[in-house]
Amino acid sequence: MSNPKDHPGKDACSFAVDLAKLFLTYAAAGLAFVLGLATKENAVSIATYSSFASLALSMGMGLLFIMSVVGRVGRDSNYDVYSGTPRVLAALQILLFLVGVALLALCAFHLIHRPPTGGGAVYF
Repeated sequence: MSNPKDHPGKDACSFAVDLAKLFLTYAAAGLAFVLGLATKENAVSIATYSSFASLALSMGMGLLFIMSVVGRVGRDSNYDVYSGTPRVLAALQILLFLVGVALLALCAFHLIHRPPTGGGAVYF
């Protein structure tokens, strides 16, 4: 057990970091989508701002999670991602991401069902 590669929690730690990176990527894509909706369609609302904030905070929690795990592994060779700070940060990242996606869906739904504006332009 002296070799860090033999640590039983190493795989779980690796999977947790990979999952956090996946949620970071999806949150960044959601932010790009929100910005595209807000600038192209001029459809800024409270839900748009809330979705943007929630996705940005989700990204922040993901970065903090990764930094926390890297710090624990580097400092203490502790691969435990189920206790304390990493667990809370991961839960917040996922929760904020889900809230952001729900608000983004709400924005898209309202944008789809609003009447066309100006000059009879048709939006696809």
